[in-house]
Amino acid sequence: MKNFVKKQSKNFFVMLCILLSLGLQMQKAVAQFQIGDVFIGVANGEVQWRDASGTLIQTLNTGLGGYTTGMAFDAAGNLYVTDFSVNAISVFNNFGVLQGTFGSGYNIPESILFDAAGSAYVGNVGGGLNKYDATGAFLGTSYTGRVDWIDLQADQCTMLFTGEGDNVLQHDVCTNTALPDFANGLGGNAYALRIRKNGDVLVANGINVLRLDPSGVIQQTYDVVGEDSWFALNLDADGTSFYSANFNTSNVYKIDIATGNVLSSFNTGTASSTVFGLAVYGEFTVSRCANNTAPAFVPPTPACGSTLNATSGTPFSFTVAAADINAGDNVILDVSGLPSGATMTPSLPTTGNPVSSVFSWTPTDGDIGMHPVSFTIFDSCELVTCDFIINVTKSNCNMEAYVAVTPKQTVKGQLPYTIYKGYGPQAVKLISMVTGEGENGYKYLWSNGSKEQSRVVSPNKTTRYFVKTTNLVDGHYIIAAVTIYVVDVRCGSTNDKVQVCGGTNENAIGKCVEQDKVAGILKKGGSLGNCQQNSYALFKNSNAAEESMASVKGNSATSVMKVSPNPANNFLDVQLLQVGYKNAKINISDATGQLFISKDITINSSGNQMIDISSLKNGTYLLQVVSSGEITGSAKFVVLK
Repeated sequence: MKNFVKKQSKNFFVMLCILLSLGLQMQKAVAQFQIGDVFIGVANGEVQWRDASGTLIQTLNTGLGGYTTGMAFDAAGNLYVTDFSVNAISVFNNFGVLQGTFGSGYNIPESILFDAAGSAYVGNVGGGLNKYDATGAFLGTSYTGRVDWIDLQADQCTMLFTGEGDNVLQHDVCTNTALPDFANGLGGNAYALRIRKNGDVLVANGINVLRLDPSGVIQQTYDVVGEDSWFALNLDADGTSFYSANFNTSNVYKIDIATGNVLSSFNTGTASSTVFGLAVYGEFTVSRCANNTAPAFVPPTPACGSTLNATSGTPFSFTVAAADINAGDNVILDVSGLPSGATMTPSLPTTGNPVSSVFSWTPTDGDIGMHPVSFTIFDSCELVTCDFIINVTKSNCNMEAYVAVTPKQTVKGQLPYTIYKGYGPQAVKLISMVTGEGENGYKYLWSNGSKEQSRVVSPNKTTRYFVKTTNLVDGHYIIAAVTIYVVDVRCGSTNDKVQVCGGTNENAIGKCVEQDKVAGILKKGGSLGNCQQNSYALFKNSNAAEESMASVKGNSATSVMKVSPNPANNFLDVQLLQVGYKNAKINISDATGQLFISKDITINSSGNQMIDISSLKNGTYLLQVVSSGEITGSAKFVVLK
């Protein structure tokens, strides 16, 4: 960039400036580099650190003065800045704190990049393509001519570079062999360039920005009216857009690669001929990430792009998890657009492989509406995004649901919710009943997978039935349950007779009579079954009445001692033998420890929790109740559908 540079002389205060700058920046560095942050070299030894919206976070200072041009990040996220005017390269850690300089022997360094092995290449305008190891030790020069801007192909050998002509050159750095030009006749002055993952090459071409295909043929031209000095360029972390800057106007633009639309822009506020370098934290570079596999969101993460329904006043949570098949990679999980009052546990950003965090939020009526939330994962090479819309609707506190049983008494005068095996109707009809919300429309899910509002059941033994009733408008749901009791009153050598109790004494002995005599005995006050079976204590202690067991509002409990049914299919009834703990959770995981369901609970004096497990596959699971960070109860259960 000799056409734009005024040489600056050194003076004996350089070392003092470095020390003062180091101390000052250690005090200022209160933030850490975030994915999508933009770094712009603005001369005077300075680099502006801005967030993705263009807001200035901090101005980094090398303390060396002169032009700051090309920049690159190593695998650890440290920023390397070429000090064009003073033949140096400065290093900042990812908190923006100056660490000193890297390497030596430069001849007007303008560009820098790292390869997959962690070695650095530096392009020198004064001549030479130098290579250094990760410590800054000089490894050799593979090209002695002028080198302005560089980028290395995935093969780790083919270096593309520019020299302010109308072409893009190539050199084999493995064999130190000249290669044919990558592209010619570009019509401008080629400056900064970047190779995309698909092999396309973006070039800041002075009068415009060009996209070349892998064979060097122009495919697309980008430009903004009044901007004719496009110089700096780098890919955004999203892989679908790029940043470029004009050295005359000091304007910086973010441009969509597919459409050419300007997505955002800002001005550095510095004079003309100051902006000659630009980098993006999280930018994809083929040179360093040649063999990388991108991280991926994994279950129990909800489907990316989906709308998640929440209700005001109701605790709402879900888990976001990610992993990378490259075992040595560390995945950074982060979020943007987190609603006010929502939390992530652990807090974000967090790292690991695998890595996960639980979103928790109790929205209020003031939060009613759509809330876009975007999660990102980054492995130091590639950024992957997972977006959700959380739709908060008004709480339907007046919604009630229960299971009606028809007939309530299968035999007149006998126990309700009871089938007498051997006498009377052997089936009852169960109906999901909803009151208090009007005609909004509902959907239903029964224990056996039926989606009708009602079903007819003929149990052979006492059975508990569940139904989940969901409001189609706002997603609010209630799980209701009812128990149908089965009393076997058959008797006789061939089970063709009926056992009845003819007296009121609980110790009375039941009688075995013919079918045609039963009605008369019942009419006189007798009852079906032996006298112990007919005790009303059986019913009073059974909770057999219609139950609205688990509205999604305000559930809770603590020590889990029993789950039923076991095996289970679509629903699980959790009996908590101790209640009263606040801010607890029910977590369900498999044998590997992978979390599938996490349900917030508060207080429920009944001690029962109804859990929708329709999403679980067949297998063995562990249910744990966690209160104040401690496991207060656990139970294993089997899902069998």
